[in-house]
Amino acid sequence: MIRDRFEAYFLRKGSDFDKFWREYLRSDLGNVLFVMGLSFDPRSLECLKVFRTCNPQNIRYVILSYDHDFADSPHMARMLENNKRDLESLIPAGERHEIEIAMMKGGQSASVDAAKALESHLEGCSDIVIDVTGMPLGVYFPMVRSILQSIKSSGAGTNLHITVSENPQLDSKIAEISDSDKPS
Repeated sequence: MIRDRFEAYFLRKGSDFDKFWREYLRSDLGNVLFVMGLSFDPRSLECLKVFRTCNPQNIRYVILSYDHDFADSPHMARMLENNKRDLESLIPAGERHEIEIAMMKGGQSASVDAAKALESHLEGCSDIVIDVTGMPLGVYFPMVRSILQSIKSSGAGTNLHITVSENPQLDSKIAEISDSDKPS
């Protein structure tokens, strides 16, 4: 069942987030596309963990990977490797599609690359979930705009969900390392 996409714009947080997704994913959905960015941020797998505990059979996973250069930060490189290992335990390679995004070319190019790479995955989705936790603003903001335009032009009535695991104190400590956080 595809819900009216203008029916409800709402925010769920804490245990209400988990409860919403458990109930929603048990309902009679079509094909769900879950898109996330894989990053060094330890929170980047939190929303995925909630989805995996719901154990739905109708979700396809697309992982956006970035060409981060952590030569000056072995700690961040280790954090990224830990997240890659944890991702593999959550979603085996055969159950996901990974898309490499070239961040060092600049934010606008990365967002265009991400939107184009996702085009082939959008058709036939009842719901698209974009977890922006592990994505730079300069990638996800234009990418979401592009997906909204695709949904509107298709007339399919696809539901779009944006998820994020945030911590303002931690976010203030993350320094920009490229112009990928500048949306165009």
